[in-house]
Amino acid sequence: KSQGICATLLYRNQWTGFNGGPKSILFSADYGNIFGGGIGLTVSQDKAGFEKTTMAKLAYSYHLHIGSNGGVLGLGLDAGMLQKGLNGNFIAPDGSTINNQGTDPSIPWQGAAATTYDLGFGIYYTTKKLYIGLSSLHLPEQTLKKGENFDYTVARHYYIMAGYTFIGQKIDITPSILTKSDATSTQLDINLMAKWQKMLFFGVSYRLTDAAVAIVGLEYRNFKVGYAYDYTLSSLKNHSSGSHEIM
Repeated sequence: KSQGICATLLYRNQWTGFNGGPKSILFSADYGNIFGGGIGLTVSQDKAGFEKTTMAKLAYSYHLHIGSNGGVLGLGLDAGMLQKGLNGNFIAPDGSTINNQGTDPSIPWQGAAATTYDLGFGIYYTTKKLYIGLSSLHLPEQTLKKGENFDYTVARHYYIMAGYTFIGQKIDITPSILTKSDATSTQLDINLMAKWQKMLFFGVSYRLTDAAVAIVGLEYRNFKVGYAYDYTLSSLKNHSSGSHEIM
């Protein structure tokens, strides 16, 4: 719905203190006033243990103006590349690594990586107060292969999100939900955000059976900065110091 250029940079360090804990970095940029809709670019990389996933995608969304309440329906498609790789170093629980010393023939000790194309689709409806979206990633469910020991099938993912903003004189309150599923396991986030004077925002989130999250940030003119801390609720809390995310 934005008529200008928006760029976002995000870094997440998950389960700090846990050897090989996931680390993610994401950059996205979009422009919302071209060809009857908007275009976007997303580049991301996730590392977990000795596994690395890299994605780069271009997206286009066509916008339909619906009703008299300023509602906009966006229909979007993205396409790009996805790469999965293993660096060949096994990380033991004590933090030590084993490189090229394994005898298990099913492990690619020299490291391996494979690249394929990727597609996604989404529907998003928004008004001044309401938003709701449905999307799916990895539509082709591609299989990445490299040699005899690297064979990885990317599962299709589904996302549903919705939120509503109660606008006040000084504080706006936005409850929202986000559901994520790969048709095998499903995760639900329940969120409550507040924005004071259109400038200071803060909130809490609960990720079912996984974490409680505190969020704080500042928005000034065209700039926004935010920080989130996850307190782990699962059994991993005995091994990590929580997760940190900066946007």
